[in-house]
Amino acid sequence: MDDRDAKVVALPSLREYPGGTPLELRAVRPVPWLALLLMAGEIDLTNCFEMGSWVESHAADRVVVDLTCVELLAACGARRLAEAQETFRRRGSEMRVVVSGDPLQEQLLRVVGSFDLHGSVASACRER
Repeated sequence: MDDRDAKVVALPSLREYPGGTPLELRAVRPVPWLALLLMAGEIDLTNCFEMGSWVESHAADRVVVDLTCVELLAACGARRLAEAQETFRRRGSEMRVVVSGDPLQEQLLRVVGSFDLHGSVASACRER
């Protein structure tokens, strides 16, 4: 699947947490079996729990979490993503994570969980 072939079939959502760090969250369903979750901003203690709940609320055979526009990923956010990944595994779904190329972000994700990391959205969305 080419990134240009994806079409938005769900209205994007945008949230800014009161008193916390701004985090933009958008969900796209290019095909019925795939949920593409786009995040931009910072994931820290002020928003990681709600972010994790938002991620878990998207049911699909494959969930792709795109962190390429995340400027800061705190350890609590990485842990919350690991919990979300375990939730998807119990449901029989898979979660793939697209990283920004930031070596610290990638190292944190590798330390916290056993994520299926990808360098691009196209790679993560591609069927096996």
